[in-house]
Amino acid sequence: MGKLKILELTPAQRRALENGHREGASHTFRQRCQIILLKCERRTSAEVADIVGCCEMVVNNWLQRFETEGVEGLRTKPGRGRRAILDAEKDLAQVKEAIGRSRQRISVAKAELETALDRSFSTKTLERYIKNMVRAINESESVPQRNWMKRLVTARCREIMLRKHMRLMTAGSSEDQPWTISVSTTTRPPVRSPS
Repeated sequence: MGKLKILELTPAQRRALENGHREGASHTFRQRCQIILLKCERRTSAEVADIVGCCEMVVNNWLQRFETEGVEGLRTKPGRGRRAILDAEKDLAQVKEAIGRSRQRISVAKAELETALDRSFSTKTLERYIKNMVRAINESESVPQRNWMKRLVTARCREIMLRKHMRLMTAGSSEDQPWTISVSTTTRPPVRSPS
């Protein structure tokens, strides 16, 4: 068994790690913060690896990165991961043009784009790209979302029902007859289970 590495944190570092573990933007960053917090509880790398679901080497690598770079060293650096096949800025004009020409047949637009861009990709990739571009446009132009629209419709329906109810109340009211509300409750016979 190797030597247990003891890690001491300042209160500011502990707060930053706990905040990152609770509210971090990515799962990997939250997991890395958890690794450091577990190591501060004087656990072995093997114990931390079992809890988090990785190997000891990963725990030790992130521990070293934390010691050299701090909490910011636990974040994934830009430029990591697979490059996008369709670039959001470079290919947008060509995608719009191809989709505009064959709006109903995405496979035709895909074939045009593959020859124009000299890249091959799946129809699903093109669909994802279009969906992400539409989402970005909607967010930039403050287009109302479905939940907002749903709340608006629900509020409008309540308002209409209230007006209708008020008209019914005022149409049938007379000064000498008080309003009474009757509530009828019906009870169903108990359901017998087969014995």
